Amino acid sequence: EMNQPSMPFLPHAQPGESPLSLLRRAALGNGYPSLISFAFSMNPYLDYSDTGLGTLARSPLLFRATCATLGMPEDEVNLVVYERCGCGRMDHLLWNGLQVAPGDLQFRRSRMCIACYLEHGYAFAEWDHVAAYSCAQHKVLLTDACPVCHAPWDWNRTPFSCGCDPEAMAHRQQTCSKEPAGLLHRLVEQQEQAGLRLYTALHSVVNWWRALGLIDPGVPLVTALASLLHGNWPEEPDAPTGPPAGEALHPRTLLAPLLASRDADLVAHGTLLLAKPSRHQWTGQLGDITWHQHTAMAVLGIGRVPFARLKKDGHLLSADRHRIRAVSVNALLLLASHHVEKQETADPLPILLARYRNRSLSAVISSIVNREGSQPSISEASPSDYVQDKGGQTAGGKSEGPYFTLAEATRRLKTNPESVRGVISAGLLQAKRGGHTNAVQWLIEEEALRAFDRRYVFGSTVAREQGASPTTFSNRLRSAGAVPVSGPGIDSGATFLFLREEIEKLDLESIREAPYSSPAGRKTAAARRKSTDQMTTALAAESLGVDPRAVRTIVSQGWITPLDREARYLSFRKAEVLSLAARLNQNYQDLEIAAEATGQSVHAFRRTWIDTGFINGHRFGNRTIIAYSDLQKVLSVWDEAATGTEIGKQLGRHRYLCSNLKKMGRLKPCYVLGTGSKKVFLYPRNDPLLRHYQLDT
Repeated sequence: EMNQPSMPFLPHAQPGESPLSLLRRAALGNGYPSLISFAFSMNPYLDYSDTGLGTLARSPLLFRATCATLGMPEDEVNLVVYERCGCGRMDHLLWNGLQVAPGDLQFRRSRMCIACYLEHGYAFAEWDHVAAYSCAQHKVLLTDACPVCHAPWDWNRTPFSCGCDPEAMAHRQQTCSKEPAGLLHRLVEQQEQAGLRLYTALHSVVNWWRALGLIDPGVPLVTALASLLHGNWPEEPDAPTGPPAGEALHPRTLLAPLLASRDADLVAHGTLLLAKPSRHQWTGQLGDITWHQHTAMAVLGIGRVPFARLKKDGHLLSADRHRIRAVSVNALLLLASHHVEKQETADPLPILLARYRNRSLSAVISSIVNREGSQPSISEASPSDYVQDKGGQTAGGKSEGPYFTLAEATRRLKTNPESVRGVISAGLLQAKRGGHTNAVQWLIEEEALRAFDRRYVFGSTVAREQGASPTTFSNRLRSAGAVPVSGPGIDSGATFLFLREEIEKLDLESIREAPYSSPAGRKTAAARRKSTDQMTTALAAESLGVDPRAVRTIVSQGWITPLDREARYLSFRKAEVLSLAARLNQNYQDLEIAAEATGQSVHAFRRTWIDTGFINGHRFGNRTIIAYSDLQKVLSVWDEAATGTEIGKQLGRHRYLCSNLKKMGRLKPCYVLGTGSKKVFLYPRNDPLLRHYQLDT
């Protein structure tokens, strides 16, 4: 039956309209000040937040339930709803007839062409795509803020709620050339699934360029995106005006999102771009950017074995949790590019690996580093001339002079063994492996140790001389302007290491007594106690009752939004975390507990109620949770009906009893859940026929 209208105004869905645009028109027509308040009044299970609108648009079940409460006819809802192409939470959506990942659709800001909105009165679904930058009809760039007063737009209100003149807003939209403007529209019109997948991947590439500082935030990305889509580098680098800043970037570093993709077509397009040389020298700031090992290997173009050796020998800088610093990957590519032919610079490391088959790639790189500027070219060198030992030094003859062991060097430098090992690994202190009694013992030449002690000093050594904490005093030295040459976050050093002449110029007593300011921007313990409106990841995990490692998964699932999504350590608003915790305790139950309430196993509960679509199972980290309202709905049905397996268990009969009686036409199911292979029959518990099959106990 058609739903009876429950609101005085029901908008008619338009072809190609965005789902949230339809609900926004319904909210405005019924006098609601914002879309989220209107949607929440229609469906109280919706999150009352801006992220809740994105969840509403991406969930067809939630959207249909909201529209059903509103009284919208089902055929009109079908015109705008984004259907799922599977049964899982993160399955692809059907958007304009094409499959897209849920993350490819954005709903935080309302992006649109003002001229189109003035003509039609609604927003198009095409604008929901994260890489929608321009309007194919009016050849202008889409905007998500008022061009006059720059007030941001969101889905809660109409784009003209700022009060500016709509005509003036339309005239101020930035124009765009014809070819880039109609790029996304043509892909949708011609239903090019592979083209849309490539277009979306290239969007991540140009966003990566913007993060590196190659593209000014005020410059549109669609021009560079169009060039990359056609297999060409941009005609001119869309870099900010002024001299380039930062290190030189290798082309493979620029195309890291493409090369690291698991889609062979995307990798092939990246290879096509690498085959075409760029006319420009790209420079940017890699900073503290880190990559997963899979990404680093894909950018370098090598396998696990040579990658592991490069990492072990210190040619690649590691960060926390097995991540690799992007700056070391880029430096390695540039170094290798200078020692291959010009036409081979797009893929330098595999070329070196194939050229010197009798040597490891790490040994080749080490020989390049050791001979840079003072030795013949690598092609003239004999492989036996350069053999790397584990200490990072070239083994080619015994050194003259006495040696100190690691313990003796530690006592002379007044530090700890771990700090000495760190500077050896960083290449600041020359040492070699192998003594008369121990083949793995570190041996350090006396002259090398004296030279190191004359030039460097450990921050922990200076702190002990001042009677201060080593960690805090090292940070005080950094706050006073001393720049460490080695240490945590810089290289493999375990302790901050400074130039001795730089430390001797400082007034150490004043530094010890001065107010402390962390160079990393960390607040003191007292200041952190005052910040009661924020929560760290650990505190948020404790409040939500999950493992801290699952917090990032919860963020990706859309349950909670961090203050800075790109930060290394996430932090959250305390009120939002507590609100989510209260909502979980009041409205949700774990799948295991819900299954116990029915007496079913977890697998049977999921098969009966969730897979059939009778209720929804929500992923929360690595848990599946069920809404209390859905659980009550299940229990109300379960009291009067049960599956054939459950009834057979109660009667002491085989689980196929009810199924066989149904085939004979003697028993009819009272509920049929799901369709196709997921269909489940529920039979009445108190059917008189079943009493005849009750076994005597």
